[in-house]
Amino acid sequence: MCSQMCVEAIENIDFGQAQTLVESIKLPPQPQIVMSINKELQRDEPSFRVISDYVVKDAALAAKVLKLVNSSAFSRGKKVDSIQRAMARLGMMNFYTIVLSSCLREAVGGSSELEELFWEHSEVVAGLSSEIAKRSRVASPEQAYLAGLFHDASLPILVRQFPQFEKVVEMVTSTGGNVLKYEEAHLPTHHTVVSYLLCKSWGLPPVIAEAIQFHHSNNLDVFADPDARKLGAVLILADHLSRSHHACLNRDSFPGDPDWPALFEQICDELGLDEDDLEDYWLYGQELAGSV
Repeated sequence: MCSQMCVEAIENIDFGQAQTLVESIKLPPQPQIVMSINKELQRDEPSFRVISDYVVKDAALAAKVLKLVNSSAFSRGKKVDSIQRAMARLGMMNFYTIVLSSCLREAVGGSSELEELFWEHSEVVAGLSSEIAKRSRVASPEQAYLAGLFHDASLPILVRQFPQFEKVVEMVTSTGGNVLKYEEAHLPTHHTVVSYLLCKSWGLPPVIAEAIQFHHSNNLDVFADPDARKLGAVLILADHLSRSHHACLNRDSFPGDPDWPALFEQICDELGLDEDDLEDYWLYGQELAGSV
């Protein structure tokens, strides 16, 4: 069972209030290019050429996609210099993930120093989530990447509407404090709920939305769907490791989070991890952090 604090935080989430807030601040809609690619992907035999043409026609997006394709999170060899080569190397779903990533950054925006720090954190969590999912084989690496990318995607929007959300950004990009408890006490909604609603509006799979909704929970038993539980475990671990500036890889402690030991036990059991795995993941996260 969840601890009392976890249960209270989840029960106090008011989706009606969150939806009203979302309508007032106008979350960015799903971009037209994403809708077009989604439509093509629903065909029995999606066309590589059609999808690549959508991206090539948007020069700014194509440049962003190529930059991300050649980043350490995706690049495993010689750099690619065209959208067609990028698709051939990555495959359709990996390529689609990168297009979504580029569109999200463009739609959500953010250029302040704090927002840049947020995007760096999100990119590290996304890349690390994908790596954990790939190695543990418990979830789709593409879905894990998107979960990491979208998990806090509402924050830049909320900061612009409510400056007090800057404190939340500081908390999620460092090791300090219980984010849900702070939001419940001081803010009009939980950023996890708004990120969840953003995922739904962009048509992401329900398993990703559920993983994001509960990624600050302190017990995996909040997940109703077994696949979401596994993806949630991946996301929570990646988020914690990305915020660790030293190897907090044991079951005894995590700075600022007294609930971590019990949650850590659950995550290791769910993902079948040992200390060597965790050391490797932490080092990979540090590599990603140094490249963003």
